[in-house]
Amino acid sequence: MRNKKNSPQYLDALAATALDELRSDLEKALDTLQRINARLAEIDEAIRSLQPKRHGAIVMERYGCEGHGVLGCVGCPHVRWVQWLDLSRQEENHKPKARQYRDEAPEQRPGLARKTWNAYLREHPLRYLRRTGPFEAIHRDIETLIKEAQTLLQEKSKLLNSIGNFRRSFRQMKFSQP
Repeated sequence: MRNKKNSPQYLDALAATALDELRSDLEKALDTLQRINARLAEIDEAIRSLQPKRHGAIVMERYGCEGHGVLGCVGCPHVRWVQWLDLSRQEENHKPKARQYRDEAPEQRPGLARKTWNAYLREHPLRYLRRTGPFEAIHRDIETLIKEAQTLLQEKSKLLNSIGNFRRSFRQMKFSQP
């Protein structure tokens, strides 16, 4: 006499349930990733609205992988922190290398010198957050937003590591056609 737990119908139902749970877990992970990305976009907009481009401003820069030949990256958009510095306000001998952006030509801005803006990558943005001058009134708000973004980025990193481990282990399996 055959046990009900060993019947093919029961085993097929167990396999189907396990696949449904796996699919559900992956959908939850991707939904969480979308929620994190949406909140990071809101934080980016909030930081940029609180502190427009000025000397010393720390902003979040979001970028994609498509320029590097990678398609289908689950982690896009990626985030890096940059600090805007106006080189015309710094000493001549203290100009480290960075990406440079120029304001419009001096002819379009009569009476003003051309400004050279550099965006410096900052791994730890809270260390470089300005607290005086024009930033005095807003530095607490910016600090709160940066801390929230860093927490979300840590959560995103853990989630992406789990998804990556799953994808790598799945790819290493050798499947034979039944």
